[in-house]
Amino acid sequence: MTSLLEVYRAVFASDWFDGVPTAVRDDVMSRTRRRALASGQHVYSRDETPDGIYRVVAGSIRVSGTSREGRETLLDFYGPGVWFGEIATLAGTPRMLHDAEADGPASLLHLASLDLEELLAVHPSLSRALLRLEAQRMQILFAALQSYSSQTMEQRLATRLLMLASTHGVAMPLGLKIDLHLP
Repeated sequence: MTSLLEVYRAVFASDWFDGVPTAVRDDVMSRTRRRALASGQHVYSRDETPDGIYRVVAGSIRVSGTSREGRETLLDFYGPGVWFGEIATLAGTPRMLHDAEADGPASLLHLASLDLEELLAVHPSLSRALLRLEAQRMQILFAALQSYSSQTMEQRLATRLLMLASTHGVAMPLGLKIDLHLP
């Protein structure tokens, strides 16, 4: 049985965008705009109309939700190379369940919704690549559901820390440091 950690590492070991033909990647990149963020600055908030998709260039983006009681649920951290924000953009619905903000200074590339739609119409290979990205994210989600329903709280915490270490770990003399603000 494949573990959540194995699925997570496999997905983040390869960048879906690298599989897109060079001419298509160049066209996508020519339409992106760089955006610098200060620590805590929002990329987007729940219930907002989507304005496009993003790629982390530097720093980290904290993705979280808030319950009706005001309790934060930390969902993930996106580091350099990760594209995000595509679900609501592709669905054409408001961003539903979470907020995204800079966890420290960060730099993003932003591809506006209209540009994405034009690119998808012109480049079928980009559509296919986005489908692969969504399928990979679904694999992570299903592995997480299975893992979380069968693991103890301690096992879930250990798995989550290993996942964060695999994507955000910094080598130190005594091991890996996860340089993120964790609640």
